[in-house]
Amino acid sequence: MHIKAIRHVVAEYPTVKDSGITTSGIYKEIVKPKTLGTNQPYFNKYIGVRDPNTGVPYTSSATVFVSHAWKYTFYEVVVAVMEQYASKHQDVYFLFDHFTIKIQSTRKTLTSSAPHFVTV
Repeated sequence: MHIKAIRHVVAEYPTVKDSGITTSGIYKEIVKPKTLGTNQPYFNKYIGVRDPNTGVPYTSSATVFVSHAWKYTFYEVVVAVMEQYASKHQDVYFLFDHFTIKIQSTRKTLTSSAPHFVTV
């Protein structure tokens, strides 16, 4: 998912910024209820969607894996990712497990061919 898609999630759920909700809480309160019974990742709803201002696709193959602790606030993770990549090339796509994998239906170990990792 593109950084603009991450921003879109924050805009879609404005209380995320001030609520102090953890990344674990995001899964429990947003991702799980929105994907329950679908057997699809949250961000499947963004396949084919482009940023209205730049035309950049919201989804593509991941180039960066976002590693995070479930106890940190989701907004802290988002800010860290945005600070690291906001001015970078437009073709940066993140594998952020909450949104890009079928968490409810898999327990397999994930591997990634991403060229670098971001630990938040």
